[in-house]
Amino acid sequence: MSQNKASKGLFGQGKKSGHEQGTPPPVPPHPAPDYNQNYASNDQAFDQKFKVEKPKFNDIWAGLLFLLDLAGFIAVAGLCLHGLAATKGFQGGGIYDAGNTFTFNTNTIIGFVFVVLVGAVLAMAYLTLARMFTKQFIWFTAIFHVVMGIGTGIVYLVRKYYSAGIVFIVFAVIYFIIFLTW
Repeated sequence: MSQNKASKGLFGQGKKSGHEQGTPPPVPPHPAPDYNQNYASNDQAFDQKFKVEKPKFNDIWAGLLFLLDLAGFIAVAGLCLHGLAATKGFQGGGIYDAGNTFTFNTNTIIGFVFVVLVGAVLAMAYLTLARMFTKQFIWFTAIFHVVMGIGTGIVYLVRKYYSAGIVFIVFAVIYFIIFLTW
């Protein structure tokens, strides 16, 4: 009976193959590699296979709105600078010689230039540090947002602005829960 099982093989399929008896299976023939192969002779050339598509402009309306906004900003800035130049005697020529203490004058321009320069330097420093310490910045920013949201909510509650205080605390708690689930 044991010889009958051996002759039938696995699941009664008959004799065992040579591989099951210990001989390796035959290796299918394959062509030797051609290292001087011309890839351009295939179906498509290299530049057709990896074709870079021309950019698609899907948000033309947003681009036009941006240009319209930019044109409006330039127009308002031009009007302000023209008004400043026309009333230079009243506006003053330096920091402390302005007769005007209410609106746009040379103090405003100097303050604006100072704020823009300091902002640009701090932004570059922040981006450089964020590139070097990305993980730490993510954690710090999340914790900072939660702490500042709760702190702002508490300040509003102490000043009896209950609606703003509750909203800040609720959003800080939601942000904290979302950060934990990330």
